Amino acid sequence: MNPAIDKVLAYDSRLLRIWHQMGSPPAILVGGYIRDRLLGRSSLDLDFTIEACADATAACAQRLARALRTGAHLIGRPPRAVWRVETAHEKVEMIALGDTSREEDILRRDFSCNALAWVMPSGPLIDLCNGQDGISERQLVSIAEDNLRQDPVRMLRGARLVSQLRDFDIESATSRQISELATRVSESPRERVGQELLLLLRGPFAARGLDALCRHDLMAHSVPPDTTFDSAWLSQFIEAADTLASPSRHPLRAAAAVNPEVSRLGFLLRSWRVSDARATAQYGWPRALRRHASTVSLFLDRTVASCEGSLADRRELIFRAGHAFPSLLSVAAAVDLVCLQGSVESWRRWWRLWQRSGATLIHPPQFLTAKEIANRFDCSASPELGRWIDRLKRATARGEIRSTQAARSFLDDLNESKS
Repeated sequence: MNPAIDKVLAYDSRLLRIWHQMGSPPAILVGGYIRDRLLGRSSLDLDFTIEACADATAACAQRLARALRTGAHLIGRPPRAVWRVETAHEKVEMIALGDTSREEDILRRDFSCNALAWVMPSGPLIDLCNGQDGISERQLVSIAEDNLRQDPVRMLRGARLVSQLRDFDIESATSRQISELATRVSESPRERVGQELLLLLRGPFAARGLDALCRHDLMAHSVPPDTTFDSAWLSQFIEAADTLASPSRHPLRAAAAVNPEVSRLGFLLRSWRVSDARATAQYGWPRALRRHASTVSLFLDRTVASCEGSLADRRELIFRAGHAFPSLLSVAAAVDLVCLQGSVESWRRWWRLWQRSGATLIHPPQFLTAKEIANRFDCSASPELGRWIDRLKRATARGEIRSTQAARSFLDDLNESKS
């Protein structure tokens, strides 16, 4: 038992406030909050097991939600359904133990550092799995191989914790277990896989988390079907992940701060060779996030190669990327500057072009109507007409067309070459 952590938890004002707002039930604090307090980290997540039935736990959740002026949401299905109450400042989860003993609940968890339990309100601290030793040694130790087998997403959580906790790694025996069970991740719900991956990419040590996924063959089984994981690309540029995880440290802070989630996911999708948002529809990511991240993946290599290219090429890439361009620029700059030692001024110049002309380049002026274009090429509303309109817009974005007459001449030249 650690007297220091006992004192910290016994007088933790936030913990006690939440517990009282729940109605002071017979409850046990479990998991990451205790681990983080031992590490001196702040945490917004409080997980409780309630020594009562499901109805009593629901009442605690509703009482807390009223106190925090928010709603209570039931996630999952009995007997492992979880009540969640969440605000901008805290996330509280509650699960009914029912007929399960506190010891059984602890022993079915993932890693020893997450298996510490604190009996509310004043202890004792329960450490059945030597979790404090694991924390002191900065090791993720599985409680039982069967726990990982029953819920393979826990193996992804191990990699995610490596990305979040400084100097932590996966203990050797646990590493062997994960490598042997890695194929089971492909059978896991894609939505849960997607959630763990997003959390990993946000970690300050995201590169180490991605490396853990690769070392244990977890990444290859996390990708969509019919997708080829580009391990060589990720290995070359993996350090850029840390820069994307912390926009304040990015050489182009303004670009990195526009939509960091798109930047991080776009980086991951490039390693998956995914450029179609439909391929990741089952991962539970919002549609706009998937669409913009897929755009980043599609144009990333070309953007890195175009940094020192012509102004026309850079204008066209802004047109092609649309509103995803700040994220595209953020990832491309991180890849180039962190891993290829490129010139930061070139990327800043491109960012200034976006600030100055981005809105116009995304929606270039349309000098000719669709009807006039159709008449010139003798085609009705069809994919062919759409291609001609796109070529005209692209040339306008590149700066090659600046007037109606120039647009007509451009189309005449195309028509002549077509003939």
